[in-house]
Amino acid sequence: MVYAGIGSRKTPHEVLAAMSALATVLAHEGWTLRSGGADGADAAFAEGVPAEHRGRVEIFVPWTGYNAVQGPE
Repeated sequence: MVYAGIGSRKTPHEVLAAMSALATVLAHEGWTLRSGGADGADAAFAEGVPAEHRGRVEIFVPWTGYNAVQGPE
């Protein structure tokens, strides 16, 4: 099961918190996050995935080092 964790770079803080919380729940349910490594919503989803579930995170970036992401994870 895979979901796209994407959205605006200008997402309000309360929505970012909800996105992170949702990512936590989805990770525990076995879902894999696919996102783009941008600031804002993309980062909130990635930050919400607990460390023990980092294997369920796939970040697709336009080039290695984009936004401090070292390439596709």
